[in-house]
Amino acid sequence: MRQDSRDSQIIASSPGCCVCCTAGDFCWSLLGQEYLNCVSEVAGSRNAIEHFQTEAARWRVTLREHREQELQRRQADSELRARLGDLAVRPLPAGQEFSTLKLAKHVGHCWTEAWRAGAARRDETAKLKETRSRLESQLLNAKADMELETQSLARAEEELQRLVADHRARERIVKEEFAVARATNSLLLEEKAQWLQTRPKLLNFLEDCSRQTPSSQAAHGPHAAHAKHAAERRSASPRADAAAQALQAAERENKELQATIAALEHDKARLIQDQEELIRRVRARVVARTRFRLLFVRSEYRRHQLLVL
Repeated sequence: MRQDSRDSQIIASSPGCCVCCTAGDFCWSLLGQEYLNCVSEVAGSRNAIEHFQTEAARWRVTLREHREQELQRRQADSELRARLGDLAVRPLPAGQEFSTLKLAKHVGHCWTEAWRAGAARRDETAKLKETRSRLESQLLNAKADMELETQSLARAEEELQRLVADHRARERIVKEEFAVARATNSLLLEEKAQWLQTRPKLLNFLEDCSRQTPSSQAAHGPHAAHAKHAAERRSASPRADAAAQALQAAERENKELQATIAALEHDKARLIQDQEELIRRVRARVVARTRFRLLFVRSEYRRHQLLVL
């Protein structure tokens, strides 16, 4: 601008111009005006270039900042993807590319399922703990019942031993009574045999006594014979009655002894049967309790293994 003003001043102050060239002044003025316009355009272009250069520098700085931000974003995205990959419970399908949003959704879905599974597992653990506490209480009750049953079994064994001792004592008494009854029976049989052997002799003796010779009958007369026969009948009838009564008493005693022996044998068989029944019941109870104890211990061991797993 200063150079243009100087050029215009030189042209205006040059000698001879004011006299000779009026038309030339007009041309020069047009040229000067055009020159000034060009100069102003050049100055505007320069200003525009400077402005564009400033804007370009600013855009370069902005672009560099954007590139740095993009690089940082990519680094952060890679770090985020790595962390999300580490947080993913289930691995992603191989051979497929996922965005960070899909990866985050996948992680969120996995964590939701994991939380639900954890909640279900906590509920199941609570139920298992409740079941365990209930089983422990049942175990304590079973132990108490087992102790009571053990005490009952001990009392039953003591009662069994007492019954066995009583049975042995009664069996010994029965054997002794049976031996006495057998000995008495043998004595009665011997007496009966002796009586049966003596009876014919006694009858023969009575018949011999009842016989009288004719000479003795004639000497003493009919009255003496009648008196003798009466005396013999009186002396023989008590002996026969006593022998018959003794025989009947021996038979009654024999029958009573046989009945006593049969009753003792029946009592012995009943005692043996009661003893066998008691032993069988005690054995069945012991076997049932032992089987129940084994089943309970096995079930508790399995439940404990499940709780541990």
